Amino acid sequence: MFMLRHPLNEFGPFGPRPAPWPFCSTVTASLAANIYRVRLGEIRSVSRRRARVAHARQVAIYLAHVGCGEAMDQVVAGFGRHRTTVRHACSCIEDRRDDANFDRALDLLEGVLRGYLDAFIPDAIQERAQ
Repeated sequence: MFMLRHPLNEFGPFGPRPAPWPFCSTVTASLAANIYRVRLGEIRSVSRRRARVAHARQVAIYLAHVGCGEAMDQVVAGFGRHRTTVRHACSCIEDRRDDANFDRALDLLEGVLRGYLDAFIPDAIQERAQ
């Protein structure tokens, strides 16, 4: 389980801490990491990595934007990517949804994400996100 850091607690014992990720980006990245069996650090990495990691990252980006309803700017900030990279990731996943098996798998992931958000986020926060 991943814990979100308080934004005011920016210095740890070893110097400045990285900025905390937006909540949905963290949730979708950990979900994709678990499903695709890659480390969360690889998804958060700035390098391109292997194709499997890149695909898991694209799914996480897509789920954050479409499944959570995060604005493109939030997804950009959450994943530390350029706006065109986030748009490309969403486009790639949309194109792959033509495959019935992949579309079904993504529907299941969106259902898991919705269930998690319903269980752990108060209604007021969800209403603002929608």
